[in-house]
Amino acid sequence: MGYESRQGVRPQPDSGNLVLIGMRACGKTQVGRALAERVRRPFLDLDEALADTAGRSCDIVLAEEGESGFRCRERVELAKAAGLHDHVVATGGGAVLCGEAFDALARSGTVVYLDLPLEVLIERSLRRPRSPLTSLSAAEEVAALLLERDPLYRTAADRTISVGAQDPILAVLEFWPQPQPDAQP
Repeated sequence: MGYESRQGVRPQPDSGNLVLIGMRACGKTQVGRALAERVRRPFLDLDEALADTAGRSCDIVLAEEGESGFRCRERVELAKAAGLHDHVVATGGGAVLCGEAFDALARSGTVVYLDLPLEVLIERSLRRPRSPLTSLSAAEEVAALLLERDPLYRTAADRTISVGAQDPILAVLEFWPQPQPDAQP
């Protein structure tokens, strides 16, 4: 496990949103829920929000509207999330492709990249099949998307947490202390 900070200092967990980015199946939703509970903030999963707004799953949106239709819907959800304060937000794997909408969300707080090895991402993706974005095999698609997106994730992140095969929840929670209870008079 490793830790990098784009700013060279640990961002304060009480300043703005905590925005989780990374590849599909890297654990953003699981980590986000645990982190939100840890820091006592509301949690928002943007894929769930997109599905709720669309009235159908993200896989069906991708199948029916293609990636461009999905990204259009994703930009709307990113813009909504950018207006939130003090939330933990789990983005979709391709959120970093959404230009200004993603940039606005990134400016709203601290961006954390959950970095997992390719082998782990492939294994998790094979366990939880999703609609493909390319005509490649599932393993080849994960490798191609990681090659494309990893530089974008690293550029966007205030903090990169390299998780390896260990539980990403434990890796992330070690960096955020539990808030202290308010002092009683």
